[in-house]
Amino acid sequence: MAKYFVSSATKDNIAKPGKRKKRLVDITFELEPLFQKAILKFKEINKIAPQRIIVYRDSISEGQNDIILRKEVPQLDQAIQKLKDAGTISENISYIYMVANKKIEQRFCEKAGGERLFNPKQGLVIEETITRPDRFEFYLIPHTGPTGLQCPMRYDVIKIEDWDGFNPKDLYDLTFNLSFGFFNY
Repeated sequence: MAKYFVSSATKDNIAKPGKRKKRLVDITFELEPLFQKAILKFKEINKIAPQRIIVYRDSISEGQNDIILRKEVPQLDQAIQKLKDAGTISENISYIYMVANKKIEQRFCEKAGGERLFNPKQGLVIEETITRPDRFEFYLIPHTGPTGLQCPMRYDVIKIEDWDGFNPKDLYDLTFNLSFGFFNY
């Protein structure tokens, strides 16, 4: 039986009346302790460390995936290794690190019955033809939209670490199901 655990860390960046909103840094340089806390909390609740972790990272801007790959992803590796070195966990942890981007120019529609265009149905995954061949990316229509061209989400999988039996369809299904909990859409 699979157990799921969600962990998020945010800063209070809501502007108070008469005060300016603080500018937040998009690249996070202090994720390692947050990853460690999340892994330890999972272990506390489930009595075992997670076998697999999927990180959905909100996109910052086009072309920034390399910076995330160099600055953030190693912090997950370090968090896991330090917990193993300390003897806190003994399990190997596989992970997928993804970047989710809703600020994209691509729009999709379906042609049905002659020349009439319709929004695609929610849950539609586009994984070829328009995706880049040099990376694992896919587009997902998360919700039914109003009349007009549907705005998808683009997901870039920037790292898969030691994930035996990885099936992209499982990732698409999980991502679609999780999209109903994303309230900033």
